[in-house]
Amino acid sequence: MDSLGNRDHDFDTTLLQKEKDLYEGYNFEKIIPQLPNEKATWSVVTKTRMPLNQNDLLAMVNKQKRKGTSAWTIMNSKEMKGYKRKQVDQLIEGRERADPRFRYELAGLKLDQQSDKWGNRSTTAFHVILKRRLRKDLASAGHAGLGELQEPHREVIDLSRASDDPSEGSSRDYHHGSPPPLHFGSPPRE
Repeated sequence: MDSLGNRDHDFDTTLLQKEKDLYEGYNFEKIIPQLPNEKATWSVVTKTRMPLNQNDLLAMVNKQKRKGTSAWTIMNSKEMKGYKRKQVDQLIEGRERADPRFRYELAGLKLDQQSDKWGNRSTTAFHVILKRRLRKDLASAGHAGLGELQEPHREVIDLSRASDDPSEGSSRDYHHGSPPPLHFGSPPRE
């Protein structure tokens, strides 16, 4: 107990259970080029954190499940090839680097699309919901301090200088017929 009579949560497993599975939502939009001859691409985007609470994010995930379309199906679709897929991969990897106590899984993915005058559909924005899970080795050890790490609400992500060629798709393989991996990127480190 601290001086105010509050419980010290350093090894409180109840707190661990409450905070280990949380959702985070992000919006991605192309940046409009400054020069007239440049074309907007998914290599340079604005990533904005969704200003939604846990209930709203969970409702979005459940709505997608009820529609019968999984985030994995969308992630493996041709609409998510190249830099869009790479942006999601980088988001997950970046969140795990920022807070290695957790692993992050794709929980929801929605594409905003519009058709041009010829009927061709293009993605104008996409929305990613990640599920944050406490690593099992940390949960059993009773580590605390599970609060949110501060991160920018909005930032520009530029993959145009990346060494991987996104025209070949993601650096990871996600096959349509196989069950989705539990985690994007390297296998879960538990």
